Amino acid sequence: SAPTAPGDVAVSGSFERTGEAVKVSLTVSRAGVPDEIIEQSAPMKDLFTLQDSLASQVAAKLRGELKEADSLTLRGTGTRNLDAFEAYGKGLAFLNAKRVPDALRELSRAVSLDPTYSSSRAAMIETRARSNHMLVKPDGTVVNTVLFVVPASSDATTWPLSTNMGKVLNAWDLDGKPLKIVAEPQPLEHMRYTFTLPPQTPGRERKFVYEFQRPSKIRQKDGLSVYSSGYSTSEGGEQTTIIELPPGSEVLSVSPIPVQLSVDSTATFVMINERRSPFDGYFMALLFTSSPDLKKAYLDKTPVERLDHLRKLDILPANRAVGDRLGSMVEPSQICLHAARGRKSEANAALATLEKLYESKTVLEPNAAFLLHRSRSCAARANGDGRTYLRELEAALAEKSRPSELVQDVL
Repeated sequence: SAPTAPGDVAVSGSFERTGEAVKVSLTVSRAGVPDEIIEQSAPMKDLFTLQDSLASQVAAKLRGELKEADSLTLRGTGTRNLDAFEAYGKGLAFLNAKRVPDALRELSRAVSLDPTYSSSRAAMIETRARSNHMLVKPDGTVVNTVLFVVPASSDATTWPLSTNMGKVLNAWDLDGKPLKIVAEPQPLEHMRYTFTLPPQTPGRERKFVYEFQRPSKIRQKDGLSVYSSGYSTSEGGEQTTIIELPPGSEVLSVSPIPVQLSVDSTATFVMINERRSPFDGYFMALLFTSSPDLKKAYLDKTPVERLDHLRKLDILPANRAVGDRLGSMVEPSQICLHAARGRKSEANAALATLEKLYESKTVLEPNAAFLLHRSRSCAARANGDGRTYLRELEAALAEKSRPSELVQDVL
């Protein structure tokens, strides 16, 4: 916004890339003074030299002639890695477009290219925390990212956390700076972690992010992996979860239907939204594999054969509903996942398979009508047919026999 009080200054900027050249424009605005525009162009390879030059010009205009120490400080910020800089920019653009899995992919790439790039790390860890990011490693280990808020009324310099739910690995403030952690064993297999807090600003909350590794791994056997969770809260509301699976992972069945999917050679991101009333349970189940041959073999089985196969492998949890749901959601999952990836022909073929399956009545699926409408809505989205998409969603909601945890995805 434009400055209104005397002495206030606002600096805004934009850049335009054309081939291997870049043009940067900065606008310096002061209350009661005409805007001053600074523009410079340079080859893309000289972007950081251009960045230093513009920063020095603006700083000099605002504070007078720069001292050498100030100039060195300006040059020491950000990154000097062009690929990391571009990945960070793409990540922010994806965040603005609400394409969170794609944003996380680019921000993670920026951090891997330049581990000292604090701006990218800050954006990555906060985005992970706000989207309840869950990293599944190839061996089944699960690492969660958590955002913690210290009340504004607290003037504490450290904050304790006692838990037996996992091991705290790292912690950062929202500027991407690592926090010191002291771990102390406690009785009954608990651990007490003490975080050194970022400096306090009077009247403002302090936030930090930490990663913790769960004590148990997800269930895996013969190339298939199953993850499931269920819980309820007194508040209810909307819950977003992003699950990051190992490279090459293909989802076979998932419940609820993901709202976004992002797949490439580095990882598979699955984004799920759930909305619940207070004390109404959240429920999630996911079956995946990293083997294309196993995927084909599993999808070629009948629903009864699939469920029998999972039970023989003994990778299903004790809750029988998990296996039943994973079995019934295979075709709807494939249709909607193909649609999310823009695979029109694959989505339509999977829908045809589902329709024949239900028409044959060889599968006793109590939610068949709901799942068919939901699947048709995904196929319509892949086909760019907005009217059919909305009509099928409305028809799904109108079904009396419908699983409550899937209705929220439709809403």
